[in-house]
Amino acid sequence: MRTLRYSIHVTLDGCCHHRAIIPDEEMHCYHIENLARSDALHVGRVT
Repeated sequence: MRTLRYSIHVTLDGCCHHRAIIPDEEMHCYHIENLARSDALHVGRVT
């Protein structure tokens, strides 16, 4: 069975707006590594 990974941007105060977070290099590296381990991607507003 494969591993299911779920990723969403949420600030510490619970905000999910993607423009509310200022990405830094560490965040980019984390998501690049997460995508590199993926076999498939499912994207959309309602997942």
